Amino acid sequence: MRLNIAMMIAVLLISRMVPAHSPIILYDFTEGMHGWTGNPRVTNMKVSDEGLYFESIGHDPWIESPPVENMPLGDRVRITLRMRSDGDSSGELYYGPGFVAERQARFFVKPDGAWHEYSLLLPAQDAGTRLRVDPAGGTGAFTLAWIKAEAVRPLITPA
Repeated sequence: MRLNIAMMIAVLLISRMVPAHSPIILYDFTEGMHGWTGNPRVTNMKVSDEGLYFESIGHDPWIESPPVENMPLGDRVRITLRMRSDGDSSGELYYGPGFVAERQARFFVKPDGAWHEYSLLLPAQDAGTRLRVDPAGGTGAFTLAWIKAEAVRPLITPA
């Protein structure tokens, strides 16, 4: 009996961790640049059948989006991006209407030239949010295939 109650509690808690909605594709870079631009250290930016390819020729390269039209609002957001890199291992994702250190998430990049997915949990976003991907701290070549988002609700909501 105790085991059944414990299992029911575990199932209940796990079911509360399910994302609020299915992931949505914010950007599929095989279909175009979608208004993304690079800073002066980004060169050779072009769309291919694998995604958005670009190279860094200096320190602190980044690419940035216009306001995201279909960003989930009101809940925390899990952003997942699929990227290939031969740069270094320091990745950052900035988010919000402007790009400041208080609104960034850092992630470890595997710079082996293979495809990898990176997931980052962000606070709830407001309309007009933009994204900025810093794929490395220095030189390298990168391809960004897509960026997905899904709303994530807390396990326990405040009373």
